[in-house]
Amino acid sequence: MIVLLAAVLVVRRYADKERTPIACMILAYVGFFLAFSIAVFVPLDIYTTIQMGHYAELLIIWWSIFCYSSFVLNYLIFPIAVSYMDAGEFTPKGKFYAALKA
Repeated sequence: MIVLLAAVLVVRRYADKERTPIACMILAYVGFFLAFSIAVFVPLDIYTTIQMGHYAELLIIWWSIFCYSSFVLNYLIFPIAVSYMDAGEFTPKGKFYAALKA
């Protein structure tokens, strides 16, 4: 919950709310949430491993979700979204095709 609050506060503080599209805001929230969650889950993972002597099943699931979602966001969704916003086409379909070509 604290991680989500920190992500929301950072995006609300530094984003230009009038000119930033909602899709960019959502991607920024997700990106900051994943980045800030490392600061919580690394110490938690180390602590539970030391206490239990093995990895907790829930943390293994979380790390899988975290790694795959970060990979998909950083190498697929974020670049397409940036190219979509920079595209000079007039229709959403044209912008999407231009983003895929870039």
